[in-house]
Formats: sequence, structure tokens, C-alpha cells
Amino acid sequence: MTLTIISVLYILLVFALFYLIRRKFRIALLAIASLVYVCLLDVYAGIAVIAVAMFTWLMGLVIEYAKSRDVNKIVRIATAVGIIILAGFLLFMKSYSRFPFMQNEESLFHRFILPIGFSFYVFQAISYIADIYRETIPVERNVFRMLFYLIWFPKFVSGPIERKADMDEQLENIQDLLFFDAARWSRVIQYVLIGAFYKIVIADRLGIYVDKIYGAYESMNSLTLFLGMIMYSFQIYCDFAGYSYAAIGFSLIFGIRLTENFKLPYMSQNITEFWRRWHCSLSSWLRDYIYIPLGGSRHGQVRKIINTMIVFLVCGIWHGESMSFMAWGLLHGVYSAVDGLELFRSGAARRLREGWIGRILTFMCVSVAWIFFRASSFTGACRYILTMLTAGVSRETLMSDHMSLFPNHVTDIYVMVITLAVLLLIEYIAYRSERNVPALLIGRPYYVQYTAAFLMIMGILILGIYGPAHDTARMIYMQF
Repeated sequence: MTLTIISVLYILLVFALFYLIRRKFRIALLAIASLVYVCLLDVYAGIAVIAVAMFTWLMGLVIEYAKSRDVNKIVRIATAVGIIILAGFLLFMKSYSRFPFMQNEESLFHRFILPIGFSFYVFQAISYIADIYRETIPVERNVFRMLFYLIWFPKFVSGPIERKADMDEQLENIQDLLFFDAARWSRVIQYVLIGAFYKIVIADRLGIYVDKIYGAYESMNSLTLFLGMIMYSFQIYCDFAGYSYAAIGFSLIFGIRLTENFKLPYMSQNITEFWRRWHCSLSSWLRDYIYIPLGGSRHGQVRKIINTMIVFLVCGIWHGESMSFMAWGLLHGVYSAVDGLELFRSGAARRLREGWIGRILTFMCVSVAWIFFRASSFTGACRYILTMLTAGVSRETLMSDHMSLFPNHVTDIYVMVITLAVLLLIEYIAYRSERNVPALLIGRPYYVQYTAAFLMIMGILILGIYGPAHDTARMIYMQF
């Protein structure tokens, strides 16, 4: 769901109905409420979701029927057809701009094939069919449970990518969920407030600078472009992690525990650890449904590198079929392949992927790759990097000369520096204690939690970015 007042009021309405209706109807209520929410965001997204859900549900029934009759050929064909159609649907939506008849953005067809969050629920649908084939989950016969799995609305816009078995486990207990549960409500408050703080105070404020710098990078000096690269690294993290924290908190209202999608990724000491901590639901999906079926690391170093590159190419295409996204994915593939070499696993070279040296190198490598993610094109990303490396910093091109591009620049810079410093300190403490940021507060004395909640609310109200020209509802990952 989007982080807006309307969305919060909607979830409170659903929450009230959740406790007013008979308990046996709770699952149906959550499924219908999710579908209504999606349709309110975009009716075409609702149509696409229903089509994907019904197709996936029916394919699961076909596979089960063929298995019950021991017709293995039909099982394999149905599984392949289901996955190919879903993957083809996703690829077509990613490639729509290449077709001449799709150039008119006002056309009905153009709007229909660009539903919000389509990459997330298509990957969930593919995993459902694959798991039915593997017999790791039973076939779903309840259409409401199927809809709930694909479009549970707190996670619909930007994930995480959940597995059917995990969501089924959550549904087993919601009929007995009690309204009064201090521990659960404590988690709800901390996750939602921390998520909102990450998004509204940090990500949205950084976004003002990032947009200006990337929009006029050719006239910027090296220092400004370097800072723009760093800013975007924190913007996309706080934007996406903030949404994920909020989604976890809103889901806990109904007793649903979502996957922890971010585990302090910028504390990672090497790129392998980074991908265990960044967008965890996507990285685990790619591992289980692409990397391992391809053979993983079981067939030698060369095959492992090839499999790694394929996985990260798919990861790039999942975000978008443009050259810039592919370059981002392949660059991470190269990082991971190099990180997996035995050379960096022993001896003096091992220090390059450990401790603070490893953290700084990992962060810088990730930040360079983010340029391809943020730039408007592959060419633009290359030019940004080239300008950053060659423009230099002369007396005529000091960063202060560009401050006219930034509104309220002095105050914003102070706020930005202080909040990022506090963020890094808190995340390092959380990393050392092997917990995430909300978990640092959960379980503390109530006066500590209330003080932290009060400070975050004040921070959101005073330091948050608002205004008629600013869209706080827009998350970076909504487009995927």
C-alpha cells in the first residue's frame, strides 16, 4: 500500500470490519479488501491481477489433476505452459515501449498492460506453479486464499515476494487473533513509524537533491556527482526499506508476518553478504527458482559463474528491459563472480571483503551500479560516470555554485547529514546485535518505546517533505 492518509484510513476501516464480522469470513474479507484497494489504485491493475490469479489457480488445478492420474507428461507440459505464459506476460509488459502500437500513453491497451506492482505478483504466481509441480505445497482450492496470496494489499505495491507456504501459515491463526495484544501492537507501531521516517524524512528529502543532480549532471563537477551517487544509494534504500518496514507493520495489525525484505544491507562486508541482506525475498526467489535449477555451484567454477551471470541478468530484466537495468544486473553479476573466486577467500586478499574495508568497498561498488539504475538511459549512466571521473573540482565549479538548484539548501544539508549519520550509527548497532532497526526498540521498556515513537512522529511532521508538488505516495519500486 502507499504511505498516505487515505491508505491509513482504508486499513483502519478494514481493521474495524475484521473484528466485527464472523471469524470464519476474515480471509474472504482480507482478499476482497485487497482487490478493492488495488482497483482503487488502478482499475486496470485490478483486472490484470484477477486474470493472473485465475490463470494461476486453474493451472494449479490442472497440474494436480494430471498428477492424480499419473499423467506425468501432462504435468510437465502444464507446468511449462503456465510458467512460460506468466514469464512471457511479464516480459511483454517490460517491453511494451518497443511496440509502435504502444506509443500512445492514453490508449486503453497501454494502460491495461501497465498494472502497478505487476512484477511482484507474477513472480509469486510462477513460484506457486513451480511449488505445485515440486509437491512442496498443496493445491489451493479456495479462491479467496488464492487472491489473498497474490494481492495482499499492504505488500502489493512493492513486495516482498512471498511464498504460498509462508502465507498459508499466517492464515492458520488469523481466525483466533485477538484485538488486545500489547506485544503485537508494539511491533506494529515501531515498524510503521520507522518505515514512515525512512521514507518521508530521509528518502523523500534526498530525492530533491538526486533529481536535480541527475537532471543536470553534465554541468556538475566531480564532487557534486559523487555526492549525488551516494545520495541516491541512501534514497533508494530508505525508500524501499521504509516501505517494507511499513508493510510489515500494517500486516501485523491482522496477525500477518511478512518476510523481512531488508537486513541492514549497507553494513555488508562483501557483495555476497549484500545480496543476502538486500531485497531478501527477490534474491531468495532467484536462488530457489533459477540459480539452483540451473545447477548452482555444483558443476565447477565456470558453470557457477555462468549461472550467476544468468541470475543477475534476469534480476536486471525483472526491473526493466532497458540496457541500463541489464547493465546494473550484469555489473552485480560480475561483482558476485569476482567475490566468489577463491583468491578473495584466503590470504591477504581476504581482507578486501571483511571489516570496514570490505564495507566501504562493497558500498562503493553498489553505489556505482545504482547509477545505471537511476539514470534515464544506459548512455546517460555512462556519461554520468565519465563526467564524475573527469570533471574535477575547480574554483569555478565548486559545489556551492550549484546550490541555487536546491531549495532551502543550508537547512536541508544539515538535516540530511545529521539524519544519515544517525541512521548509520543505529544500523551499525543493530548489525552488531544481529537485529533489525525496529527490533532494537521492541521489547524495551514502554517509556523508551513511547519516547522513540514521539520523536519519530515529530520528525515526520517537522522534517518530512510535503507540498503540492511532492508525491509522498510514490515509491521507487512501484514501477516494477
